[in-house]
Amino acid sequence: MKVNLQDVIENESIELDWTFRHSLINDIIRGMQYLHNSDVKVHGRLRSSTCVVDSRFLLKLSCYGPKCFYEHEARQLGKEFKNDNSKYYKD
Repeated sequence: MKVNLQDVIENESIELDWTFRHSLINDIIRGMQYLHNSDVKVHGRLRSSTCVVDSRFLLKLSCYGPKCFYEHEARQLGKEFKNDNSKYYKD
């Protein structure tokens, strides 16, 4: 089972207690630290839909890299680059 963090947040049957939230936040921090210390240097598209949660509830970052990579890829495929920033969450 792999779902994105957005799906986990929107799933009312999953209780997001503070221990669980803390674990997910730490996974994001560790992933960002790794990227910032790598040759990539940036995530570029960090949002809940680009954070993948596996069956052990480990969170991993996906779709990382500068936005220009995705714009270039979309142009190569003859598609329009779409940047969806419509999902924001607050508690």
